Amino acid sequence: MSHGVLGNSPNAAMNKTVLDKYLALPVPADKIQATYIWIDGTGEGIRAKDRTLTGVVKNVSDLPIWNYDGSSTYQSEMREDNGIIEIEKAIDKLSKQHLRHIQAYDPKQGKDNERRLTGKHETSSIHDFSAGVANRGASIRIPRDCAEQKKGYLEDRRPSSNCDPYSVTEALIRTCVLNE
Repeated sequence: MSHGVLGNSPNAAMNKTVLDKYLALPVPADKIQATYIWIDGTGEGIRAKDRTLTGVVKNVSDLPIWNYDGSSTYQSEMREDNGIIEIEKAIDKLSKQHLRHIQAYDPKQGKDNERRLTGKHETSSIHDFSAGVANRGASIRIPRDCAEQKKGYLEDRRPSSNCDPYSVTEALIRTCVLNE
């Protein structure tokens, strides 16, 4: 097995028997595996998703639209009893600073997120702020178990995958902690 680029990967030493069994699995004639590959802005980070599609795709434009990878944040100062009150306060503050956060959440002041935050494919619309319980299509998601326990955290789903984590953190602190 070649150890070129993946030589330092934890998967580089995969058991050859397991790999051979995987590669020998039958592939139905009417199915294909498509891979969506995302390369970060530095060209060094890479992520991928696989999806089984029915039929043979002859042109990239025939592929279905996939939800795009982004980034998200979890805030955890709301884990005490009745923390849901703090979650709701933070959501209210975030709703009033939506545009500022959109601009801080990607290095092009929101231009990268215009392509991702369409309101489709488990994303919110870049133009509208929204929040909801177990709603992966909202700007801010409150996990179901957090809503049921009335404590936990919120997830801001708006940061782009190429976000500067320091800019995201600064925006969150200024809005949720410093009340700016």
